Amino acid sequence: MSQVNITSLPPWELQVRSAMGSLSSAETRVAEYVLEAPEAVLGSNIQSVARASGVSEATVIRFLRRAGFSGLKGFKASIAQGNVLERGHLPVSRKLSDSDTTRAIKTKVFCGCMEALGDTLNVLEDEALSRAIDALYAAPYVEVFGIGGSASVARSALHSFRRIGLRMSVTSDPNAAYLRMERFNPGDVVLAISSSGETAAILEAVRIALEKGAFVISITNVKDSTLSRLSDCCLTSLCRTRMLPGDETYERVAQIAIIHALYAGVAMRQGEKLP
Repeated sequence: MSQVNITSLPPWELQVRSAMGSLSSAETRVAEYVLEAPEAVLGSNIQSVARASGVSEATVIRFLRRAGFSGLKGFKASIAQGNVLERGHLPVSRKLSDSDTTRAIKTKVFCGCMEALGDTLNVLEDEALSRAIDALYAAPYVEVFGIGGSASVARSALHSFRRIGLRMSVTSDPNAAYLRMERFNPGDVVLAISSSGETAAILEAVRIALEKGAFVISITNVKDSTLSRLSDCCLTSLCRTRMLPGDETYERVAQIAIIHALYAGVAMRQGEKLP
């Protein structure tokens, strides 16, 4: 298997993939079509895109707006610009199969992780990351919420931040009565982790924390999720594919990288105070 050179996605593709979690089923069909055949879109009009996607023209227009484009003309210009950028070469699929050799498994897994890291690097907003670092640095207390697969990311945060003296704890039990307790104070920080941004117990805890004046930072794969809208500061990760059906390994790698960026930022803030 040849060496793999990974580069970032063109901006138009990042926008489309970032919007995927908030699209309707019909709009998702348009997204899947343009991701599969961007060159075909360049020679198309609204009618032909709608026909190829099996949706109405109004759906195509709604998709473009949700993905952040003013219309098909601007979308096509973004695709054309992206086509002139040098692209790396990845395996056609990062999903594992029964026929994969050990080398193929290694390459697909490492490429999937690097792809998620590269994509997240591009969608993670500097201003949002800076606000989150400032809030954590000043917080008298930090509570991390991570349930199910997100619990491992929450534990990574606990391990890192306790090393630099932050008063922090983790809740990963969705049935804990603790999630319903009004224990937060103004200035406290909640770090809520949910790939979907729709985990019911997390949303309940976040609402309670907000009522008590806590500052909420979220890490989620869906920028237009309920959690992101509730949060004071949303840090978005992006993952194009999954290793296996239902697996979230690549997503977790990207989210842990965000935790490490927060940890490094707070550590540097603390260093500024030292003599």
